[in-house]
Amino acid sequence: NKIKKQLTAIDDEVTNFKIDYIKKYASSFFVKLLKAMEPIFIPEAPILDDGTVDSLFQYYYYKNHFWDHFDLEDDRMIRTPIFHRKMEKYLMEYTPQIPDSIIKSLDVLIEKVRPSEALFKYIINWSTHHYESSKIMGQDAVFVHLVFSYFITRQTPWIEEVQLTNIIDKAMRISPNLIGTTAPFLRIPDDKGVLQDLHKIKAPFTALFFYDPDCGHCKTETPKVKEVVDDYADKGVQVYAVCTEFDEDMWKEFIVEKEIDNWINVIDLENESNFRGKYNIMGTPRLYLLNEKKKIIAKQIDSAALNEILENEFKKLEKN
Repeated sequence: NKIKKQLTAIDDEVTNFKIDYIKKYASSFFVKLLKAMEPIFIPEAPILDDGTVDSLFQYYYYKNHFWDHFDLEDDRMIRTPIFHRKMEKYLMEYTPQIPDSIIKSLDVLIEKVRPSEALFKYIINWSTHHYESSKIMGQDAVFVHLVFSYFITRQTPWIEEVQLTNIIDKAMRISPNLIGTTAPFLRIPDDKGVLQDLHKIKAPFTALFFYDPDCGHCKTETPKVKEVVDDYADKGVQVYAVCTEFDEDMWKEFIVEKEIDNWINVIDLENESNFRGKYNIMGTPRLYLLNEKKKIIAKQIDSAALNEILENEFKKLEKN
């Protein structure tokens, strides 16, 4: 008990010293650092009309007051170890990791730091790179939003013109095939010359598969995709398989060799559909999953992920 009292007295002494120091040197940069490290006091959650505690009150209060003690208009804060850690916590721990929520949090933070040229530049650069290279499916929507909101509108004067063009071009290629959007139109001939319309396929889910018959990885992955789709054939899952090359003989041999003649196999020998641009096909294989309404629910996945997603999606349908 004696030691506890001594520790309490020391804590009180340190706290009082800090309070006095902050009052005495209020305009100093060190005081800004001390304030930036101050915890947010969260009040008790109110009682709702139905007599229950508002379970979300404290979360929203903390999120809305997260930057209260931080001077987001001071360029010098960028040179401290505090800002980056705090920014990551705000975006990754206290923001739901879905694109709409991340975008909202980013826009709020960017507007808060706009008076600081250094912080504004830092957040734009870091978040653009982070979400452009994110391994989490769907977060490329955050990258597209940043480009459309801040790069195309010429709010990034520090970016050189060639780099700016490349960034905008990448966002333009990604934007038509974001998760949740309707799959871009495709109408490509099959081996009999019959035009096959992607959007007219009647199926609860359609696997949209782009492959090169001469690609080693495609040769390995195609049988795995077939195995997954065959497991769900009785549930109506279809495959719209697009050959990305122009060798018709090789394409037909590949179909026979891999026993995928029950797929909707198409090839664009005249290169009229612009499937590469519409689906950002920069390599193969590329696998998308579309729902009954042909909205993209998964992209750039492999056969293992396809199996997992289909299993979860059919469970959802069974519950409904």
